[in-house]
Amino acid sequence: CRLSANPIGRIVLMLHGVRDEEAFRASDRICTALQIANHLQDVGADYRRGRIYLPQEELRSFGVPENALGGQRIGSGFRALMVFQIRRVRSIFAEGMSLLENADGRLGLELRAICRGGMAALETIERADFDVLTRSPRLSGVDKASCFLSIFLPASRLMKRIEKKSSESADRKYCSWLVRQSRSNFYLAFLVMPPKRRRGLNAVYGFCRMIDDIVDSPGEEKEKHRLLGAWKESLEGLSGKAHIHPIMRELAWAASAFGDFSGHLREVCEGVEMDLDRLRFHAFDDLRLYCEKVASAVGLASLPVFGIALSQAEAFARNTGLALQLTNILRDLGADAKEGRMYLPLEDLDRFGVKEEEIRHGAPTGEMMALLRFEAERARAFYREAERSLPDGKKWPLFPPRLMAMIYRRLLEKIETDSFPVWGERPRLSVWSKLREVARCLLGI
Repeated sequence: CRLSANPIGRIVLMLHGVRDEEAFRASDRICTALQIANHLQDVGADYRRGRIYLPQEELRSFGVPENALGGQRIGSGFRALMVFQIRRVRSIFAEGMSLLENADGRLGLELRAICRGGMAALETIERADFDVLTRSPRLSGVDKASCFLSIFLPASRLMKRIEKKSSESADRKYCSWLVRQSRSNFYLAFLVMPPKRRRGLNAVYGFCRMIDDIVDSPGEEKEKHRLLGAWKESLEGLSGKAHIHPIMRELAWAASAFGDFSGHLREVCEGVEMDLDRLRFHAFDDLRLYCEKVASAVGLASLPVFGIALSQAEAFARNTGLALQLTNILRDLGADAKEGRMYLPLEDLDRFGVKEEEIRHGAPTGEMMALLRFEAERARAFYREAERSLPDGKKWPLFPPRLMAMIYRRLLEKIETDSFPVWGERPRLSVWSKLREVARCLLGI
């Protein structure tokens, strides 16, 4: 940008009789922002030409391989990378706005129109839902008219398009999108929360969703370990860092607003790392430790966001997490077995005379059904214990985990009633069944 764009801006200023070094520096910032905005629009087209303008270290930091730039899928990592890039370009624009404030006459008119065009380019990317891989978003007729009309407006009006709250809004929208696109029951449970608490919950769950996706996505285990390590490291001194990822910025905001919960999120990272090693669990105590890390720790991290002290609801969060994760294990038993994962304790398999190969091949036997009913009853026991440990007077603040427990408990009942159909299509509840549980949960308040 220093060599290809900035000199053009300086030449324009000189043609208008401007020789001020401070004006040159402000022009450099504007020209750099314009150049990067153009590159962001053309990521996919440039890749097909053999060009990559996105910095390599940032592709690596966001877990985006180069070949993903030639794909059709806008993944969560690439979307987060684009949110970061757009945020940075807006900040670069802001550093050059002094030039617009001091320029008058025809030069001032031209600069306002040019800057408005660059900002509109960023907005086209956001409107296209960050799809710059399959096509290059371009200005609409309305955008062009807005650029023309901006010549009659003061520079302060343009500043509103690049101020800090615009970037914070993009971070919030990213976390909300990540939770929503996961199609998780968590999103349904979050909808009734006040906006500020919902924002915090989206940040916590978005973090957990992101690191879980690292394990489930294609790629080398070494790289997955590196990425998980980087996420875990970013939790150190959460509120005192300048983070580049929108999830981490939202987490830092949530920690400042509700209290530090980074220790529980580190536990989630440790639990997810266990999945990479394809470990077997010899006894239930081993499995319980895993479940507490990947599930109970999520609930414990959420308690400050709910406005509940750990001392009041620790038992409730731990029992709920265990119940939900055991239900997940039974729901995904067949799919996990085909991937080489076995979460049921080996001592339970031995006790009921069931071999791993039988589960992997999906040939249900009487012994296997007895094993699965035993595991289902174990999950139900944790649901009952969660109900008993629900703190008095906290039904409404804990509505999301209560609703999750009710939905998953109903799912567990469906799985067992249908004789554990876990080797075919993933067992699910209908939308009406979930809405019925929402109503029951609300009436129980």
